[in-house]
Amino acid sequence: MIRKVKKSCNQTLKGIQRVITLILLLVFVSEPGSVAQISSGGNPNRTGLSYSKDKFVKMAAIKSSELEIIKEYTLPVKNQPFQFAYPFAVDLNPENSGEWQTLDNGDRIWRLGITSEGAYSLNLIFDSFKLPEGAELFIYDPQKRWILGAFTSKNNKQSGILATQPIPGDEIIVEYLLPVSSGEEGILSIGQVAHDFTGVFAPPGMKDGQYGKSGACNVDINCIEGDGWQKEKNATARFVINGIDLCTGVLLNNTAENAIPYMLTAQHCVEDSADAVSTVAIFEYESPYCDGPDGFINHSISGVSIIASKPNLDFSLIKLSKTPPIYYHPYYAGWNNQNIPPDESVCIHHPMGDVKKISIDLDAAVTASYNSFDPNTAWKVLQWDVGTTEAGSSGAPLFDNLKRVVGHLSGGEAKCGSSINDYFQKFSSSWNKYSPVTEQIKVWLDPLNLGFASLNGFDPYGPAKENCDTVKNFENSENLVLYEYGTGAEEGYWTGHNSDSITQYAEKISVSNQHNFVGAYIHVGLANSDAITDSVIFKIWAGNIQPETVIISKAYPLNYFHDSMDFFISFDSIIELTSDFWFGYEIQYDNPVTSPLTDQFALFQVEIRITPGTNTAFFYNNSWFAFNSDPMFSNGASLGVRIVMCGEIPSVGIRPDFVEDISDQVILYPNPSPGNLFIDLPGNFFETIRIRIFSLTGILILDQKINNVTESIAVDLSYLSSGIYIIRIDGNGLCVNKKLSIID
Repeated sequence: MIRKVKKSCNQTLKGIQRVITLILLLVFVSEPGSVAQISSGGNPNRTGLSYSKDKFVKMAAIKSSELEIIKEYTLPVKNQPFQFAYPFAVDLNPENSGEWQTLDNGDRIWRLGITSEGAYSLNLIFDSFKLPEGAELFIYDPQKRWILGAFTSKNNKQSGILATQPIPGDEIIVEYLLPVSSGEEGILSIGQVAHDFTGVFAPPGMKDGQYGKSGACNVDINCIEGDGWQKEKNATARFVINGIDLCTGVLLNNTAENAIPYMLTAQHCVEDSADAVSTVAIFEYESPYCDGPDGFINHSISGVSIIASKPNLDFSLIKLSKTPPIYYHPYYAGWNNQNIPPDESVCIHHPMGDVKKISIDLDAAVTASYNSFDPNTAWKVLQWDVGTTEAGSSGAPLFDNLKRVVGHLSGGEAKCGSSINDYFQKFSSSWNKYSPVTEQIKVWLDPLNLGFASLNGFDPYGPAKENCDTVKNFENSENLVLYEYGTGAEEGYWTGHNSDSITQYAEKISVSNQHNFVGAYIHVGLANSDAITDSVIFKIWAGNIQPETVIISKAYPLNYFHDSMDFFISFDSIIELTSDFWFGYEIQYDNPVTSPLTDQFALFQVEIRITPGTNTAFFYNNSWFAFNSDPMFSNGASLGVRIVMCGEIPSVGIRPDFVEDISDQVILYPNPSPGNLFIDLPGNFFETIRIRIFSLTGILILDQKINNVTESIAVDLSYLSSGIYIIRIDGNGLCVNKKLSIID
C-alpha cells in the first residue's frame, strides 16, 4: 500500500526557470546511430557481420621527441588555435584497404578498422567524399558506444571533403553500406587520421575530454551569471579545425533576417579555404546546469566557406555548409558596428575547448592596439570581473550590455589568477574599414543596404514556436508528488527505480491539432547517479491501448538530472505524429543484486485524486499495466510530463532573400508623413503581417502583428519624432523594407 508522500512540488512549477524558453534547451546524445553532423540516423552493422581486429590499419607510433616539439610550439595561447591532435597523412579507400562483404540481398558492406595506440580520440578527414543515392556511411568505436552517421548523399559537398568530429578511444571502424540499387560505388577516400594527444576525448566515461580542462575560475554558461544570456549562448559554437585545432565562433544576424548561417571567428583560426572545408562547428556543447557534468557534442556541421577575411584585422566571416536545424536551437546574434566602447562586456566561449563558459567585465572596454594588427582596432578588456578566457576561446564574441556583438577575441594575457588585458578586434573595424567585399563584413550582414548602425538578434524558428501547444494529462490545480513504493523509501518509488525492478514507464498522449513532436518537459522528483553507465532512455511508442512499437529513443546519462528539477527532453529530429502515442522512459542502472539502490531516478506524478479519474500512466513488469490496475495503487495516475506539439516547422530559416517585385506593390502614403500612415498591400496576398519600424541606428520602435489583413492598413505614428525610419513588413514568407520619412 501507499505509505506516504515523499516529496511534492506545486503545480505552478516555478522551478521551470530557464528551461521555459519553449523549445530551447539542450539536446544530447542519442542511442547508437544518432550522433549527428547533420546525419540521417540509423544503425551500423545491422547484419551482425564481424570484423577482425587483425585487419585494422595501424598508425605509426608518434615519436616522443616530435610530440614534445609540437606541444612546445603549440603552448595554449589565445593568439593561435589550440592544437590538440597529431595529423597522420594517409591514403585509405575501398580499393587498397579494409574488406568488402556481400549480403544475401546483394547489398555490399565495406569495413575499415583504424587504430592509433594511446590516442584519447580519433577523427578523420575524407579528402574525397561523394556517396550515391541510398548509400550510408558510419564511423564508430568497436563497442559502438559512439557512432557518427549515417552520412548519405545529403552530406556530399562541392569541395568533396568531409571532416568528422572525434570519437573517443584509439580504435574506430568505418563502415560503408552500398545497396545493390545504387548502381555506382561512389567515391570514398580518407586523407587524414588525427590522433588526440591532449584529451579532447577521454577514455570511457567522459564524452569530451576537454571537459574540465579550463581554469577553475571559469563559469559555466548555465550558472546564475548566465541567466540573462540563454538566447545568445546558442549563437556560440566550438570549432574543430583540420581535425587538430580548437577555436570559438558566433552566428550573426543580417538585415534581411533570412537565416544565412554566417559565423564570425578569428582569422588566425580559419585562415584559408583548406582550413574552412575541414572545419567542424559544434553547437550546444555545455554542461546542463551550473558546475554540472560534461556536455554532448552531437550537434555539429562539417565544412564552411570563407566569405570575407582580413589578416590585418584578424577576422574571418565564414558560412556554414548547412543551416542549423531547429533542434540545434540556433540563435543569430545581433551586432553593433559603431566605434563606441561598450559600457559592460560579456564573452561566451570555449576555453581550452571546454564546455561553454561566460566571462563578464562590469567596466567599459578601451580602444587599444594589439599584436601586429592595424593600430587602434581592438577593444581591450582591462580585467574580467567574472571568469577569464584561454586558448580555444579565440574568435569568441564580445557582447555589449544590449547583447550585441561588438568584437571577437584575438588574444591577450588574461588567465585565472590574473584575468587582465584581453584584446577583441572591433566589429566596427571589420565592418567596412577595407572596401573589397572579401575584406569587410558590411556587404554580407547588411544585404539590404539599410545602413543600420546596429541590429538585434534573431531566432529563425521563433514564429513556428509561437504556435505550439503544450499537452498534459493533469490540471493546473493538481499537485505533482513523489510516492514511495511498498513499505518505505528503501523499496524505491512508483515512477522510478524500485525493489521490484520496475524501470520502464509510459504516459499516453492524445494528439492535438498539432502533429509535430518537438520535445517534452519532464519534472524530475529525484536522481542519484551511482556509476558512469547509469542512464535514462526516453522513448516514443506507437500503440492504441498500451505502448507497442518504439518510434524513437534517446539516452541521457543519469548525472544530467538532480532532485526536484525540470528538464526539457528532445530528440535529434522532429517527429510527425498523426495519432495518439506514448511518451516515457526506461532507467538503466546497476545490477540490483550487487548494488541494490532504489533511489536512482523517479519523476513526479499527479497526487492521489479524490475521485479515481482517468488513468494515463503505465508501467512495465514483463508486460504493460495501467497504474490503476495494481491493487497497491488503484488510483488513476498521470506522469509529470508536458509534451510540446507544433504545427509546420521550416527546415531552414523563415524568410527567403529580399523580393523586389512584391516591394513595388507595397505603397506607403503619405510619405513623408505627419504621423498618419497608410499602407496599401497587394490584394489577397497577405493573411497576417508583422510590421516593424526601426531607427537608422537599428533600434526597434514598433513591432505589431495584424491578422485578417485588408488591402489598406492605417498605422498611427504620430508619437514618432521627425526623421528617417525603416519600415519592415513580413508576411506569407516574404519581407519588404522601405524608407519612411516622418515630419512635424
